[in-house]
Amino acid sequence: MTFGVQFLTFRLLGSIIAGMPRFGDVFLFRLVWFFFRIIQKAEVHRVNAHLGLSRISPVPSAESIYQSMFLNGLDSLRYLLRKPQMDSRVQVLNAPLLQQLLKNNIPVVVVSIHIGAFEMLHRSLSRFDRPMNLITSHHLPNALERFLESVRSTSNLKMFRPEDSPRLLKELIRQSHPVAIMIDQSRQGKGIEVPFLGRPNHLWLRFPLQANQAGATIVTVRAIRKEGKHIIQFENAYPPHTDTQTLTQSLTQEFEQWIRENPEQWTWNYPRLWESGKR
Repeated sequence: MTFGVQFLTFRLLGSIIAGMPRFGDVFLFRLVWFFFRIIQKAEVHRVNAHLGLSRISPVPSAESIYQSMFLNGLDSLRYLLRKPQMDSRVQVLNAPLLQQLLKNNIPVVVVSIHIGAFEMLHRSLSRFDRPMNLITSHHLPNALERFLESVRSTSNLKMFRPEDSPRLLKELIRQSHPVAIMIDQSRQGKGIEVPFLGRPNHLWLRFPLQANQAGATIVTVRAIRKEGKHIIQFENAYPPHTDTQTLTQSLTQEFEQWIRENPEQWTWNYPRLWESGKR
């Protein structure tokens, strides 16, 4: 199947799935899960192994984690495709935290992790009337990556790869072009080793740490599904030139707390999770 046909297939399937009524979401998951746990047995086993290594209590089941990823993914797709049904189901809280920094032309790096309907974060950042640069890691089939880029696309959101980081850092400091980055999962580059959920793990903190020391404020934001709604909440702002060790520890502890509060909504299937602790 050619790239063009694959891309059109993803677009067609995306439109069909996004148009489904919500009451069918759990049924569809049950159907997909029946086959997925057989076809992707190794991945499910890996998730269970990660859960066993963590110090999360109570420990969610692998099924509950995949169900959360599935439901969050469906709603993310609906949101990105601007389905009217999502208007009343997405709430953005504490937006002035970021809005005021942008209004004052202060360099900002928005940082998050893959929790909840995290794809909604990208679109929420485009509502501030300022172009936002998003650093993403390429790891999916080309046609699927192109489909995701097309649905994420807005006039205020530009996507870049990790190798573009040096240029984005210069633009951030010199021209106050804000940058957004997910720091918990990346196929490219080497992260910074930190204790994370009880074991050594790499978090991709180099860019926000460098930006902070160069004069940028770090803002954290998360997405959580709660009682049928999706909450996008800006949490904390770390001022420029925060001590690097203090900032690393504070960000790590904040992200850990998010996961402990909603462990079933974090994406535990990342292959390189706790890779440094397995040597």
